[in-house]
Amino acid sequence: MTHVCVIRAGATGISMVVHLIEAGFTQEIVLVDPRPVGGLAWGDPHLDLISNSASSLHSLFADRPDDFLDYQRQSGQSDVMGFSRRATVGSYCRERLRQYQERATKAGTEVRHVRASVSSIRLQKRASHQVELDDGTAVAASHVVVCSGFRRPGLPHQLTGMSSERGLTLTPYPTPEMLQAIRPGSRVLVLGMRNSAVDSARILVADGHHVTLTSPSAELPAVRSRVEIRPGLLELTRIRELSADDPLIRHKLARITVEALRGISALPLRQQLSTHADPAERLREETGLALADRIPWQDLTINVLEELFPWIPGQSLPAVETLKADYRTVLRRMLGSMSLPNALELVHALDQRQLHLSTRPADTLRPHAQGWEVSWADGAHQRFDHIVCAAGSTSPTFTTPTAASTSAIPRPRPAPSPGSGTTTSYAWENRHCASGPSASTPTCAASCPATSADTPSKPGKSPSTSSSSPRLPAATGFPTPDESCGRSPGRVMAGGMPPRDSGPPGSRAAHRRGLP
Repeated sequence: MTHVCVIRAGATGISMVVHLIEAGFTQEIVLVDPRPVGGLAWGDPHLDLISNSASSLHSLFADRPDDFLDYQRQSGQSDVMGFSRRATVGSYCRERLRQYQERATKAGTEVRHVRASVSSIRLQKRASHQVELDDGTAVAASHVVVCSGFRRPGLPHQLTGMSSERGLTLTPYPTPEMLQAIRPGSRVLVLGMRNSAVDSARILVADGHHVTLTSPSAELPAVRSRVEIRPGLLELTRIRELSADDPLIRHKLARITVEALRGISALPLRQQLSTHADPAERLREETGLALADRIPWQDLTINVLEELFPWIPGQSLPAVETLKADYRTVLRRMLGSMSLPNALELVHALDQRQLHLSTRPADTLRPHAQGWEVSWADGAHQRFDHIVCAAGSTSPTFTTPTAASTSAIPRPRPAPSPGSGTTTSYAWENRHCASGPSASTPTCAASCPATSADTPSKPGKSPSTSSSSPRLPAATGFPTPDESCGRSPGRVMAGGMPPRDSGPPGSRAAHRRGLP
């Protein structure tokens, strides 16, 4: 009997459920999420929130790439300069889930949504998991799929110990809750300058507030006018032959990327991006470049990711982390670039003096009766009525107190024999749970990218032994074939992608297209 528990009901979780129903090999599917179906990224109803992906990439089905476009057209909803509204993508996902739930019911498969949070996942015996919920109940499952994404807000060090202060919003999502907490006409400081902060600025300015964005880097994302998969870039396939441990990896990767870019356009990369030190002027210049279609780098980004996703899990984690540090600017600005509609709105807000982009980081943040007092790094002081934290999110983690466990997403290990008495538990979101005497890692923790509007996927690695309680990232990079554990009957999978050799057809592409 196949009973699947899918943790979280965002776009990835919905995609997982739809593909399980389409494959037709499950008797029961339990979707666990305390919030309504749709998640934070796509469940927000605000019509000013624009997807960072092109409308043509939102289909849940690899073999039906126009499914979302057909839905958008039939429902009479339009995109914005080729970018869809997130609310439209959310309604599409919910509608397809509803249709497939009806299909499952007719086929005798039960699909239900449990409004609770997961506190731990306990492996009791082969093909048996106990998913314990915060309401005291539990879900029994033969397979567990973790589709959590990035939900916990990252708190800047200046706000340590102040998360419950009045006048502080820890995350801009969902936006109705953020707006409800802020008095009309407020002076709002948004901590962050990446896509969550861009969303915050757009929504707050439209609501009549005066907004200041600040971050230590004073660095906004680059601007792009489209997101496309470009065929025929064979140069990029050479990435598969590289090793992250190669001392020349940085130069080799750069050479491959530059040669692929030259195959698209003769325009030098330095002429495709602004080098202005002031973030406001840099935004204006790069918005102009996007309007003039002088940014061919944007036609390379998806193809680069297509090559990196399967490559990263086979590399050592320290080497990948070093490589990420070398390419931090590229990763943040180009792979995490903002859509042209968002850039145009920010430029308009700058012109109307409703938005200010600070070039100095905040040194200290102190609450007072009327709001917050900010001390800037240059010694100046300024008061704000409200602070919105939009500094990104942290990845959820598996935590196990056993000493002989892995410190990263583990490769598959044999499940304990039935009746052996072995019991393993995996605490969810850093909550520790007792573990049995012969605890082992999950039968399979396949990994895949969990992106947000802010961040690219994080790389995973092969297991290593740790003497402390390790934190296992719930989502990292696409699994290598030996990580997929496709024929094992009992699995814990992270990130929402079934193993390549046994999962529903097209699930990799469908999962990818369901992400922001």
